[in-house]
Amino acid sequence: MCVVFLDIDGVLNNSELRTRFYEQHGRIARLESVEQLCPVLVGRLNRLFEQTGARIVISSIWRMHSSIGKIKRMLMEMGLDREHIRRMDKTPGGGGPRGPQIDEWLRAQPEGLVTSFVILDDGSDMEPNMDRLVHVDGHVGLTEQHVDQAIRMLNQEG
Repeated sequence: MCVVFLDIDGVLNNSELRTRFYEQHGRIARLESVEQLCPVLVGRLNRLFEQTGARIVISSIWRMHSSIGKIKRMLMEMGLDREHIRRMDKTPGGGGPRGPQIDEWLRAQPEGLVTSFVILDDGSDMEPNMDRLVHVDGHVGLTEQHVDQAIRMLNQEG
């Protein structure tokens, strides 16, 4: 199984969209509306899953403030194919570096189940998995080049 550890802020939106959303709704409402997600960026994510069949694991801070069901609904409303999100999961833990949380999720899986993984994130706290990070510019969000890089990485074992 291939896995994509997915951040949301900076990957499925960008700094311009977040600023506009906060100005209209305030920071407190940040997880109450799909308006903060960009359908173009979600469409790019859809292509990644269509070409790899990977499973989504939410590593975003959103997992701490919103239920996995709500995140699924939001992504479906923005056009992510239902088939790609039905087995969605999230990393354990709270704040702190995400690399160890990703490692914890991986260790909890049966041996040999995860054959390849990639991390889509605008952060860099992914040790010991920096070699699996597709670093996204949070001012821009997910690009076609990021998707192509993630597909190549997922098609390589390890």
